[in-house]
Amino acid sequence: MGRRVSVGIAPAGFGGLSVDNNIIETAQTNQNLILSPNGSGDVQSTANFQLNAQADLRFADSDSSNWVAFQAPSTISSNVTWTLPSADGSANAVLSTNASGTLSWQAPSVTLSDQTSSTNTFYPLFSGSTSGQASTVNVSSTRMTFQPSSGTLIATIGQYGIVQGGTGSGGNLVLRSTTNGTKGQVYIDETTAANSTTTGALRVGGGMGVAGTGYFAGVNTTDLTASGTITFTGPVRVQELVEDMVDVAHSSNVVALDYNTGNIFFLTNTPSGSMTLNMSNVPTTDGRIFTMNLIVTQGGTGFNPTTVNINGSGVTLKWPGGTVPTPTSSSGKIDVYTFTILRRSSGYTLLGAQAANF
Repeated sequence: MGRRVSVGIAPAGFGGLSVDNNIIETAQTNQNLILSPNGSGDVQSTANFQLNAQADLRFADSDSSNWVAFQAPSTISSNVTWTLPSADGSANAVLSTNASGTLSWQAPSVTLSDQTSSTNTFYPLFSGSTSGQASTVNVSSTRMTFQPSSGTLIATIGQYGIVQGGTGSGGNLVLRSTTNGTKGQVYIDETTAANSTTTGALRVGGGMGVAGTGYFAGVNTTDLTASGTITFTGPVRVQELVEDMVDVAHSSNVVALDYNTGNIFFLTNTPSGSMTLNMSNVPTTDGRIFTMNLIVTQGGTGFNPTTVNINGSGVTLKWPGGTVPTPTSSSGKIDVYTFTILRRSSGYTLLGAQAANF
């Protein structure tokens, strides 16, 4: 049987300790039990070391005035053993478990999954950091949401929100209805009426280029420039119509009239003989009618256009009543020639008229 030994004035090896079987305690209450090997020896155990009743495992600072500690939870359903890594980890690594009690150093990471079918509402994450590691991330639940099943991204960007493309000079912002198959619409469903350049559902601060055909239920503009075709299916009401006039000069009485540059031309030099007109870039769509006008300042002897080529092919010039008009033979007088071009059956019919002696 074991015996209890209480030692007050310490004989060698014990000091103020009480030993009862396998229990060693201080003889006096509320005293620390200190194991201090003499010299550089360690306190070692050949068996498990257990702290009972949620007691702390404390690590004191250099003067033992304060400490940090590990502590078990208040309730443990089953025993758990964690096996530490065999070496230190890299900078910023975290201690991770394999769910079987083995710990290892791992780089911080987030598990990602490809979510395409959920009908839940998700919130894109934002960080205040631009490099390194982020300690916090943020959402904006009333400003940006995403639903994977429908692919709906909703951004509420305030009264004067800005959506910006690239940061480089000349960058583009591209909006697409879909990346697959037949394209749909980029649709603005606002119905705000427009009565100036600063009102309406869609405002454009600069110019607007449209590569395809534009259809408008109504057009009210202070300045509209189109390099292609504008098609109107209803009436066109114009308060004032201003047309461009293009200066051209003849070379040996040959005058080049490019329909892409305009349809009213002013001849800047006086003809010295009958003129040949080379009309180019005249549209080739059947069932259309076009006009071209040539303003000629005559010399002492006047001359008419007598030969006309349209897009490189000769066309007969037809005058009213089949009679070629008489040009004004008076220096400085102006004759105006109007040509009506009919496109039918893949060919052109050219009708000429003259207003003389201005």
